[in-house]
Amino acid sequence: MRTVSSGDVIQLKNVDASAGALIELMGNPTLHTAISGSENRLVLEVTVGTGVSGRKVMDLSLPNGVLAILIYRENDEIIPRGETTLQKGDRLLIFGRSTNVNVARDMLLQLN
Repeated sequence: MRTVSSGDVIQLKNVDASAGALIELMGNPTLHTAISGSENRLVLEVTVGTGVSGRKVMDLSLPNGVLAILIYRENDEIIPRGETTLQKGDRLLIFGRSTNVNVARDMLLQLN
């Protein structure tokens, strides 16, 4: 296992990210409960249009419990932070309770 310092930038492939998530699930029952709880969870991809382009993730006003978990930008996968600025054509992956995720999708599509 490699030690990572705060200045390191690490790019994960899908396989690495999946493996890491599975390891976390085995050792983190709280995360497992959040993902597989009694309420339906949903992951959706929304393409960023001109109405959302230039906005920071923290300014999207996503409903409570909805997380922006990944941005696909050209050939890159970006883990969004609040300060991450979205660009037209980005594909934003959102996660949360299905009802809240659908509300977030509809809101983002209206802004586009």
